Amino acid sequence: MDEMMAVIRKSFTGGLSTDEEILLEKWLGSDEDNGREYSFLKSLHVWKNPPFAPDEVGDGRMPWRIRRLLLKSSIETNIFVRVYRIAACLLLIPLAGMLVWALTARPSNQDIVAMQEVRAPFGICSAVTLPDGSEVVLNAGSSLTFPAVFDGTSRAVELSGEAYFEVESCPDRPFIVRTGELDIVATGTSFNVEAYSGEDRIAVTMVEGKVGLYASDDRLIRTMVAEDRLVYFRNTGTVDETAGYSYRYISWKDGVLAFRNDPLDSILARLGRLYNVEFILLDENLAHKQFYATFNNESLESILKLLSMSDNVQFEQVSGTGSDQGIRKIYVMNKERH
Repeated sequence: MDEMMAVIRKSFTGGLSTDEEILLEKWLGSDEDNGREYSFLKSLHVWKNPPFAPDEVGDGRMPWRIRRLLLKSSIETNIFVRVYRIAACLLLIPLAGMLVWALTARPSNQDIVAMQEVRAPFGICSAVTLPDGSEVVLNAGSSLTFPAVFDGTSRAVELSGEAYFEVESCPDRPFIVRTGELDIVATGTSFNVEAYSGEDRIAVTMVEGKVGLYASDDRLIRTMVAEDRLVYFRNTGTVDETAGYSYRYISWKDGVLAFRNDPLDSILARLGRLYNVEFILLDENLAHKQFYATFNNESLESILKLLSMSDNVQFEQVSGTGSDQGIRKIYVMNKERH
C-alpha cells in the first residue's frame, strides 16, 4: 500500500511513468471505493497546496483512461440526503442568530466577503443550512461562522462548541471545520464535532464517509472513517481513539440525552448548556460518580430528580439569579453530608 500511496501522490503533480500509470489504472478499476479514495486524497492535496491552481494539480495532468475511470466512479456514486427530526431543539433560521458582517480583503482581487455568525444560546439548539446546501445542527452554547458564499477551492467554517454536520458532497472543494487547534477536512459526509472553548478536548464522531484531521501546524493526525471516534487533547496534542459508532454521541440533536457511565461533572456541563443553568459542586468527590441513563425530552427537574434517586446526590436551587442575569444556579451536594 505504501508503494500505491507514493504513486497516488506522484499523480497529483504529474510525471508518472508508463508502468506507474498502468498500476494506478488497475488499482482504480479494481474497486469502486478506490475511485472515491483517490478523489478524497486529491481534494486534500489541493487544499494543502494552495499555490497551485486546481486545474494544475487536478485531472488535467492525468491520462485520459484514468480520468474516465474516476468519472465513471463519480457518476455511479449516489448521494443520500438524510432529513433528521430535531425533537428538543428549536429551529432557528440564520437571520434569527447574531449576524456579523466582516470585511475581508482577498490578496488576489480585493473582493469583499460577507461573513455570518449563527449562535445557539444556552438553553436552545439551532439548525442552519449553509450556502452549499450542507445542513448543520448547533448544540446549545455554540456558534458557527461562515461566508455568505463559498468561493475558491474550499468551503471553510469556524466552530466554537458542538455541531452535527451533514456535508454536501463536492470532492473538488473540501469542507473544512476549523476549531482553533484542529481542522476537520471532509468532502461529503456526516459527523459530529465537540469543541467548546473552555474545555481541553476536541471530539470527532464519524457517522458516514471519511474526514482528515489536521493539527494547527498542518500535520495530518488521523484519517477517520464511518463509526470512528477520536478525542484530541489541546494541552498535550495527544489523541484517544475508539472504534464502533455509538448513537449516544449524536443523540442530543434528536432531543435525547444518553449517559453511559458518564462522570457527574461531564453530565452537569451538558445539562448546564442545554438548560441554561450553572451547577455549583459542593463536594468534589461527586465529580467522578458515574451514571447510566437515557432521557428523552425530559425537563431539567425530572432529570435531576431521577439522578438524585439513583445515588447519594442532592440538588438544591440557589435563591435568586445571582450576578448572571437569567442563569439559574443549583448546588450539588452529597446527601449523606447534608
